[in-house]
Amino acid sequence: MTFFIAMSLLFGGALHGELPQVGEDLLALVKEQPSSKWQQEVDTIDQVVVKLSDLRDKELSRAAWAQNQGDRLQFQPHNLIDARRYWNDADKSRQIAARYQVEIDKLEARKKEILEQQGIPYTPIDSSS
Repeated sequence: MTFFIAMSLLFGGALHGELPQVGEDLLALVKEQPSSKWQQEVDTIDQVVVKLSDLRDKELSRAAWAQNQGDRLQFQPHNLIDARRYWNDADKSRQIAARYQVEIDKLEARKKEILEQQGIPYTPIDSSS
């Protein structure tokens, strides 16, 4: 039986309802493996978590930049509409980053489940920013 760990939401283009190719490719890597290949599954989860964390951090950086632009423009005459546009962009980037974090949390939970089945205690690191 094969299932995809976190195919529910993956983002980038999530603002328009489609999943970015990068996210789909990453999640396709993480399949439940037979119990004899648990180490391979854990390694794959680790790799995907790193990539998703990078994507999350990129979105958070975009959000910070857009927020800063909006904050700067709000005090310039006739730029309030542009400021609002930047603030909306910042909100969208934060939403995307939050969805990446949900996927990271799901993968970490799966990793914990696998390791505990093998008798290895594991506590996921809080990777949220």
